[in-house]
Amino acid sequence: MTEMAKLRAGTVCFDATCSSVRAPWDSRTASEMARKLEQLAQQRCTILAFAAGAGQIHLLLQVRCGKSQLEQRLRALRLLPIAIRPAPCAVRASRRIHLLSTRSGEVLWPHAAAWSSYRAYLGLQSRPAYLEPGAVLTTFGATRRRQRERYQAFVEQALLDRTSND
Repeated sequence: MTEMAKLRAGTVCFDATCSSVRAPWDSRTASEMARKLEQLAQQRCTILAFAAGAGQIHLLLQVRCGKSQLEQRLRALRLLPIAIRPAPCAVRASRRIHLLSTRSGEVLWPHAAAWSSYRAYLGLQSRPAYLEPGAVLTTFGATRRRQRERYQAFVEQALLDRTSND
């Protein structure tokens, strides 16, 4: 397996951490965040992965703009950037994002997270229209089923490796 995602020409990936996620996480907060991500996708930002927790939203974005323009787009949606970092390896960045809720102790397994793209990656729930996991998943095989199985193993092996080292 290659760990390089198939990105569109002329684009760059950023791993963005933003505040403004209200606590506690409830259906109203989830609906509001989904609306913001839909608006972000309409601004030519491809959302490759997302997860929310600890009052923050974490996004893996593929864009045709620079960091400062991305920051302006996020601020316009009241997603206040804490950190925006280049993500040279979208595959590893998506894994890190999908494991955030386990690292914080919110859940034991990433598929149990209240609001994350991980369940859509695995086909356990429908994919929101604004989420485009294909660039990451295609690195894991030719068929969707194989991609999902391998991605799940990739993510959960990192979790098992971490817990065995504790």
